[in-house]
Amino acid sequence: MTVRAYPATRVWETSATTGTGSYTLGGAKAGYRTFASAYSSGVPVPYVVTDGTSHEWGIGTYTTGSLARTTILGSSNAGAAVNWTASALDVFVSFLAEIQPFMPVTGDPSPLAEGMTWYDVSSQQYRGMGFSGGSWAAGGALATARDYLAGAGTQTAALSFGGITGGSTVAANTEAYNGTSWSAGGALATARGYLAGAGTQAAALSFGGYTTVAVANTEAYNGTSWAAGGALATARYYLAGAGTQTAALSFGGLTTVIVATTEAYNGTLTAKTFNLI
Repeated sequence: MTVRAYPATRVWETSATTGTGSYTLGGAKAGYRTFASAYSSGVPVPYVVTDGTSHEWGIGTYTTGSLARTTILGSSNAGAAVNWTASALDVFVSFLAEIQPFMPVTGDPSPLAEGMTWYDVSSQQYRGMGFSGGSWAAGGALATARDYLAGAGTQTAALSFGGITGGSTVAANTEAYNGTSWSAGGALATARGYLAGAGTQAAALSFGGYTTVAVANTEAYNGTSWAAGGALATARYYLAGAGTQTAALSFGGLTTVIVATTEAYNGTLTAKTFNLI
């Protein structure tokens, strides 16, 4: 069900409708206004109807002089349309828990953020902000082609390091990306592939990997050169990493078997913390 009903304020009319059909609206109660003053024809409306004993609420569709029961959300008749026999009904607009809360705005709010929901008063529609996917566009090519490398940084200030250049040849290459092209940086002290990385372009961390065996090497990058850091407690490759140069996390990987090992790095030493579940 697509709900776009917006609760206008102070809309309340009487009705002499009987049965289970559309409500014929009989005019505003004293101190209130008509549906016509708030809604155009064909607009969905959150409504409540009662005779003082029975009640029904849902999403109706307003047309001149009447309100159709488009979607009944609840009632005193076990959730079904109430078969009215009373000649004096109150029909009014209300916030409904099933579709609220949404903030009313004209147009779209600014700034937008994923997960936001709002009601656009101008179009009389509920709207929301969700992730729409996106697409990739070509960027500048690496100076040295390689696979099983690691990276750090952002889209406009990235760092690539290590990897395999061909066959089983491990690489020490480091390259910095400025959003357009790559340029050479200081080489890793220990060439390796299948490693992991964390941090930024000017403060990166490389750890783990494979030379001819799994290694525990950790190196810190200052934007120009790499320096040795505290070794991983468990040497491994094909691992993953996250965090910053002084607060990094390594997890998973391969020794001679697949492991669930997780280790936290504080900028100097590594401390094994827990295993992945």
